[in-house]
Amino acid sequence: MLSVKIDYPSAIPFSQASLVCRQNRLGGTIGGLVMVIVLAGAGPLWRYLEAPSIVWGACVLLALLVAPMIAGNIRSLYRPENWTLVIEPAGVWVHLRSPYNWHFPEAPTALFLQRSEIASVRSYRSRSPERVGVSRTAKAHTTALEIELAQDATEELVETLCNERQTKAPERKVLLGITVRSKSKHYPVTLPETNVLRIDWRSGRGDNVTPALSRVIAMLDVPSQASELSRSSPA
Repeated sequence: MLSVKIDYPSAIPFSQASLVCRQNRLGGTIGGLVMVIVLAGAGPLWRYLEAPSIVWGACVLLALLVAPMIAGNIRSLYRPENWTLVIEPAGVWVHLRSPYNWHFPEAPTALFLQRSEIASVRSYRSRSPERVGVSRTAKAHTTALEIELAQDATEELVETLCNERQTKAPERKVLLGITVRSKSKHYPVTLPETNVLRIDWRSGRGDNVTPALSRVIAMLDVPSQASELSRSSPA
C-alpha cells in the first residue's frame, strides 16, 4: 500500500511552495458578477415590459435567493482555503476539499505525495459523461490532471474522499437571519482507479484552475517522462 500523509490544510507550509494552483479568481469573479447582474436586472426588466406581477415577482425572489450564494462563491475564491495543488521540491500537496465548502469544520483534507510515490502524471480529457471512482459521474468536456501512484491508494485516502461527499453541511445564517445548510457538490478529486488520482482542472461546473495544466505537468517532471502522455475518453 502507498504510504501517504493526510494533514490539516492550515498546516501546509506554503512558504516552501514552488507553485500554488487554485481556482481562477479573476475569471470566477467576472463570471459571478455577470450572473448577479443578470439575476438582479431580470425582475425590473420584466416589470418595465409590463409582464404579469407573478413573472417579475418570481424573478425578484429568485435573485434574492441565488445572488447571495453566488456572492459567497466569489468570496470563497479569495479565502486561504482556495488552493488545489501545491508543488514543493519534495513532492505535492493535493486539497481533497472543494474551496466552496470552506465553511465546513476543519478536517485533515490535505494529501501529501512524495515524488517517489508518483509513478507518472498526465492530462486527461473527458468528452462525454462517465462513471468514475467513489460513486461519481464525471462531467462532459472535463480536463483533469491524473497522478498515477506508485502503489494502490490507502484506505485512509478512500475514506477521506468518501467523507467529503457524506459530510453534512453546518448551519449558518444568511439574508434576514435565515438559517440554512449549504453544501457545494463540487468534488475536484476522485479515484477512478485504485492507483490513479484525478484532479479536475477545467470543466463546465466550478473547475477553472490556474496556471495552465501543461505548466504543472512540466514542473512535476517525473523520471518516467510519462507526463507527456495524454488520455482521452471515447466520444
